[in-house]
Amino acid sequence: MDIIKDKESKTDQEKDFKTVDSVKNDLNKEIRSEIELIKSKLEEQNKLANEYLDLLQRSQAEFINYKSRVEKEVKELIFIEKKETILNFIQFKETLKTAYDHETNDQNKQNILQLINNFDILLKRLNVEKMDVLNSEFDFNFHECLLKKEVINESEDNKIIEVMEDGYLLDKKLLKPAKVIVGNYIKKN
Repeated sequence: MDIIKDKESKTDQEKDFKTVDSVKNDLNKEIRSEIELIKSKLEEQNKLANEYLDLLQRSQAEFINYKSRVEKEVKELIFIEKKETILNFIQFKETLKTAYDHETNDQNKQNILQLINNFDILLKRLNVEKMDVLNSEFDFNFHECLLKKEVINESEDNKIIEVMEDGYLLDKKLLKPAKVIVGNYIKKN
């Protein structure tokens, strides 16, 4: 009986071991299943995080582009407003030059010349520079040709031979083109 009990006890123990192994296997399967679920959720979250990162980077790039475009537009508007104001100063200076050329009284001429010099100082402070174009090559980007005049020297062809009105640059950009007379060499047979 003891042997039968021992056998039954061994059989029960084997059943218990099989049950424990079975439980272990079930637990391992559940753990693997949970791990797979966590992995898939993590991959999903990583994918979502990458999408958000990409969206953030694109938004940041768009903002930088917007900011630089607005800065450029503001600079252009400031240039246009400065240009209008400075052109009024230049027009007044040219009127003073005409008055100087036609004035006969020496004292009045000196006073007008002093005003012209003051305008030159003011324009220099505003980064306005007068273009020195006499005897230079004609460039339609910076000069306005009022007249072509026949010249006898071939080296003066397409060169500025007379300046009617000075041209000006503001911060190295064209403010006012110089109005000029350009030489035109015609070959004679």
